[in-house]
Amino acid sequence: MKIHLTPKERQVCRMLLRGLTNRKIAVELGRSESTLRQHIDNIFDKMGMSTRLELMIKILNDKDLLNEIYEVK
Repeated sequence: MKIHLTPKERQVCRMLLRGLTNRKIAVELGRSESTLRQHIDNIFDKMGMSTRLELMIKILNDKDLLNEIYEVK
């Protein structure tokens, strides 16, 4: 099943994989932490996840998803 993530959600995933905190991600994106939290919640909903750890494990174990997040053709 292909999961469609927006460009911003893919960017947030890359930052989560780097281990950045919500605050650091929000600052880098120029967004509020509440806006960032909404992006993360959307990602969790789309992927059926509820924690960062679940998300990172899923991404790192799914080559197609990892390529999509890093926009590898």
